[in-house]
Amino acid sequence: MMPAAPVTQPSDRSPSRRRARLLAVVALTAVIGVAHAGAQEPAPVTDGKAAASAQERYRPSFESTLGTTTLGSYGEVIYNNELSGGSDQIDLRRVVLFLAHDFNDWISFFAELEHEHAEGLEAEQAFLEFRAFEKATFRGGLLILPISHMNLYHEPVYFHSVERPDVDRYLVPSTWRELGASVSGELTDWLSYELQLNNSLSLTDSDGELKLADVETEGIREFRQEGRQALFNDIGLAGRVTVKPTLGLDVSASFFTGEADQSQAVEVDDAEAKLPDARITLLEADARFQRGGFDLRGEYAMVFVNEADELSALAGETVGERQQGFYLEAAYDMLRLITDTEQRLNLFYRYSWIDLASDVPTGFAANPESEWTIHSVGLAWLPIPQVVAKLDYEARDDDAGSRPDRLNVGLGYAF
Repeated sequence: MMPAAPVTQPSDRSPSRRRARLLAVVALTAVIGVAHAGAQEPAPVTDGKAAASAQERYRPSFESTLGTTTLGSYGEVIYNNELSGGSDQIDLRRVVLFLAHDFNDWISFFAELEHEHAEGLEAEQAFLEFRAFEKATFRGGLLILPISHMNLYHEPVYFHSVERPDVDRYLVPSTWRELGASVSGELTDWLSYELQLNNSLSLTDSDGELKLADVETEGIREFRQEGRQALFNDIGLAGRVTVKPTLGLDVSASFFTGEADQSQAVEVDDAEAKLPDARITLLEADARFQRGGFDLRGEYAMVFVNEADELSALAGETVGERQQGFYLEAAYDMLRLITDTEQRLNLFYRYSWIDLASDVPTGFAANPESEWTIHSVGLAWLPIPQVVAKLDYEARDDDAGSRPDRLNVGLGYAF
């Protein structure tokens, strides 16, 4: 059941607008990257033609008496230029290696290994898949949660902006994965589903320390366990339903719910205090329409945090009882106006609004950095469907002035 949140008066926030000055952009070099065969999104629908399935688009890398194996990968390099004199940054954001192996016609293994910020290596996915029934596929292992289109299909060739939308970073933590099991399938040509049981979120880290310090500005993303010796005292439940009523249109609704205390205790004033049974519930809806060069997208997400008053007292700062946000985006392939080509040059605009403290516990005030808006405009050029070069400008506003306007450049690929 959705936790009740007290009615509070919204804070009077009137973001100031800033004019950006023009700065030079450095040239970027892409790195070898590799992509996601088994979980890749179908190619965009164009001119009413159905998109090819992943099985039709990707060829096995090699075959043997042990089965068929597929290799792939995706990656991106990103340059951020803060236009208020802040520190500019260039980053090998990620290189992800993909491996899939079909043992036979109904049992497969999938894995993704992610290398972020030119350091470290961690598993993004690793699971066995059993296609035992026509309308029910079973998976077990480290799984991406079926919440939000971006969480499921996050390769850089599948979204227009350089950075992933803030709604899918702070409300729906991007590439959110946990250990568990799922069942999914297509009930009809226009209706599909997925239901997943997993280890829930955790309010404490591996050392037993509270992870509440940045909830006001980072949301629940730090509560993810991501398969790292995850506490499993609390179970999470996630689900998603997708409807495709007409060619080019898909509409989805998804949810997650689970307690995050994991039966842990923390030290407060030299005494041990048991964490409250803090249930976190996330509700999300998204829609996409692609046809004739147009690409329209939208998403709305809400997060409810139960026992936020006790958590705020423990943390010594505000933990919002309700967090919410949305974005609306429109794009068009400009090359259609001048030539007949398979290349795409997508001009896009997106408006985003995020508030990580829509409702706050009595006696606590919202951080002025917890609500912000973003106007994003830019270009994404795809010379081939597997490679993209991006340029965009973000006008970002919050009451604290902590998010300066930004110019972004990116190179990405997926194959």
